[in-house]
Amino acid sequence: MPEYNPKEPQVYIFFSADLIGSTQKKQFAQRQDGRNGLCISSWVSNVVEFYSSFEEAFAKDGVELWKYNGDEILFYARISNWDEALNHVKRFRDAIEKNNSPENKYPVKGAVWTAGFPIRNFILRKPAINNDCIDFIGPDIDLGFRVAALANRDRIAVSPELALGLIGASRESREMKWHFYGRKNLKGIVEEGGVPVVFLSSTKDKISLQDKEEEVLGERMTPAVLEEFLELYFEQSPKWRIREFFSSSEEMKRNSYYADAYEEACSVIDKICQDDAIEESSTADTANLATILNEIEIKKDSKD
Repeated sequence: MPEYNPKEPQVYIFFSADLIGSTQKKQFAQRQDGRNGLCISSWVSNVVEFYSSFEEAFAKDGVELWKYNGDEILFYARISNWDEALNHVKRFRDAIEKNNSPENKYPVKGAVWTAGFPIRNFILRKPAINNDCIDFIGPDIDLGFRVAALANRDRIAVSPELALGLIGASRESREMKWHFYGRKNLKGIVEEGGVPVVFLSSTKDKISLQDKEEEVLGERMTPAVLEEFLELYFEQSPKWRIREFFSSSEEMKRNSYYADAYEEACSVIDKICQDDAIEESSTADTANLATILNEIEIKKDSKD
C-alpha cells in the first residue's frame, strides 16, 4: 500500500470480481462427489484456481489485493487522476473477458467504484495487531457493494461518480461501451429517486445478446448524453460531492465548502489514532509483563 497518512486526502478505486452461480455449482459438485455431501469436493480447487489466476492477472501496476469475501475477490488502487482510473478499469475489463472465455465453467461478474478519504470514508489500520492489516469503511464503500450486486456476466457495474469521472477523462473512455438502466433504490442507500445504474460492457469488442437486445429496443445512448445526465444529477445531489477529489490537505483547508468537513474528519482521526496508541501501548505492556513474570518463574525454579 502507498505511504499512509490518514489526514491526507486520498482517492481509491475498488474492484470486485465475483463468481457467478457458485452456490449452485458447489451443491452439484457435492452431490457428484458422493459422501452424502459431507466432505469438501472438486469445487474447492476451482475456487482456489480462480483466486490465484485472477489475482496474478490483475494485482499489479498499482493494483493490490484487498481481501477474499467468500466467492468474491476484491482489489484496490490509489489514484491521483481519472486517467489512472481509466487504465485500471480497462485492465480489469480485460481480465474479466479473459476469465469468462467459453471454456471456463466459472465465469465472474465485475464491479468498480471509488471512495474519497478522509471526509466520508476511513482507512482502518491496526498496527498493534498487524501493520499490514487494512480495511476501508464508509458510505461510499457500502454503496460500492450495493452497486456490485447489480452486475452480471455481460455488464460491469460502475458507481455513478466513477462513471462521470471516466467519461470526462478522455476521448478513449467515450469510445467504451456504456449502458444506463435508469435509477434504482438500493438497500440502505437513501437517495431521492434512486441511484443511477451505470454499466460498462465486460468485453472490449464482442457483441453480447444483451447488447443486441438494447439495440433492438432502442435503448442505446451516447456517453455524452450520459455525462450530461450525471452532471445534472450530482448538481441536484450535493451530498454526493461532500469532498473534493484529487485535492491536497492544504487545498481542502482553503476551500470554504470543504474546510469544515475536513477539519471535523481530522478531529475524528486524531481520536482514533489516540485510542490505537493507547491500545498498542497496553498490548506492549502486557507482553513485557508476561516476559518479566516468566523470567521470575525461571529464576525461582533454578533456586528450588
